[in-house]
Amino acid sequence: MKTFRFKSKIAALIAGAMLALLCLEAGLRAYGWASRHRQFQRNMKAAASHGAYRVMCLGESTTMGQYPQFLEQELNAAGRRVKFAVIDRGVIATDTEAILRDLDANLEAYAPDMVVTMMGVNDFYRISSAPGHFWYRNFRAARLLKWLPELRLLPRSEQRAWLPFGLRYFAFLLQSAACAQEQSPDVKCKVGNSPDYRCLRALEFSGRDAEAEAIYKGLAEGVGPRQEEACFALSEL
Repeated sequence: MKTFRFKSKIAALIAGAMLALLCLEAGLRAYGWASRHRQFQRNMKAAASHGAYRVMCLGESTTMGQYPQFLEQELNAAGRRVKFAVIDRGVIATDTEAILRDLDANLEAYAPDMVVTMMGVNDFYRISSAPGHFWYRNFRAARLLKWLPELRLLPRSEQRAWLPFGLRYFAFLLQSAACAQEQSPDVKCKVGNSPDYRCLRALEFSGRDAEAEAIYKGLAEGVGPRQEEACFALSEL
């Protein structure tokens, strides 16, 4: 009887956790849909402004719902005879490849007079998530957990102190699945001859900033397609 009650409690706990994750996933997707719908309505209003000089802003989360609305206000407040309409085509979690892929469609849909771009930040994180594709990355909740360590709302020391240990550890595991912590520095955080950015992020997030910085510097001083990513990560660190 006790065994049955124990198993029932475990089953209820698992069911509750799954229900909570399901609600979180549904909430994140609903928020995403509402944000895109609100952005679409604003863009349609801007595109319908007859005689206005159209500026289309392409980018990532640093663009969507951020500076475009203030750019339009500042341009129109400058007192010039030209009326400006700014179109916000920022997309959260996108990257340069996707922005370029959708460029022709955006040009055709909005016919802008000028295009402003601010992109490239997510290119590093797309590369740092390689190699491989995992089914759980399609869930918004999983992406949220992955991005939590990258938040800069607090100083790094306070960020680690405030984030619950279990969540920090789970995020650490997601980023460091291939990280060999006990290897010597010359081979640490490498897959063959290529850097393992998940491992480097794990070192950085766990407080071993000096080790991560030394590896970033070595990569930044090298020559190759990964040099830009290393320079970006080093500057952020």
